[in-house]
Amino acid sequence: MFKWRWWLTGWAALLLLFSAPPIVAMGLEYAASAKVRNHFIIDRIYVNSAQPGDAEVLGEGTGVPISGFSLRNSLVHGGKTVAIRSLDDYARQIALPSDEAAVYERAYSWKGQSIRVTDRFLTGDVTRDSRAQSALQITINGVDWSTGGQAEVRPAYLDENRYHGYYGMLLVREEGEERLVLVQRADGVGFNFKPETLAWRMLSVDRRGAVTEQRVAYGEWKDQPELANYVNQSNATPVSVGYRSGILQVWPSLFFPILYPFASGGGGLLMLAAVGLSLPFRRRNSRERITE
Repeated sequence: MFKWRWWLTGWAALLLLFSAPPIVAMGLEYAASAKVRNHFIIDRIYVNSAQPGDAEVLGEGTGVPISGFSLRNSLVHGGKTVAIRSLDDYARQIALPSDEAAVYERAYSWKGQSIRVTDRFLTGDVTRDSRAQSALQITINGVDWSTGGQAEVRPAYLDENRYHGYYGMLLVREEGEERLVLVQRADGVGFNFKPETLAWRMLSVDRRGAVTEQRVAYGEWKDQPELANYVNQSNATPVSVGYRSGILQVWPSLFFPILYPFASGGGGLLMLAAVGLSLPFRRRNSRERITE
């Protein structure tokens, strides 16, 4: 008579066991995200696409200038150093052919700290689709922090498109302390990869000029979830990364996560609730039979 309860309980247990792992994984991701939000304010520093000498962070959807921060662009081309003050200046310079690679320099100044990032490319036939493999040279307060690692540079651009997927800069605030964090992809060039092969290095610069270098491979930030934010927000990565798993990086669909695991897990709970609600009636019927 009560076989349906066992049947329903079995299906409920099966659905819950099947649905629990992704739900737990999502919960861990949300918990890690909340931990980062509670301790850090992380802003990506954008180079203004219309005015290459301006850098800003996003505030309520619009660019906000950064206090104490300045940016200067220059190009060493044909033996001469040319200051780049506009996109037209830059377009004219890169249209001039040369047998020697030009050197582009992006020089940042923040709270008295000097940071320079340079790359090399051939001028003359540069279009918006052009790519150039170049080592990024990074100098902080006159000290060379370069590794010789290659990046795929888009030389037609002066904004964030130039190093997209390979390099980015962040303004990080933690417990009232501000610092710049430079994030550089360190596993090589290209987008034909396995996620577990990805790696980055991070250079942290504080107001006093102290520099800290940290290297991290994909998934090695479980105890420092903010590092995953650094990777994602700097755009120094070909794919978004998660804290403990990539479950929240999957493009949502009707199947995931609506049907599975939310609907399947909810169905399991409803089945258990139905079994639980039926138990009082079973006890009452048993008492009535005993009374008779």
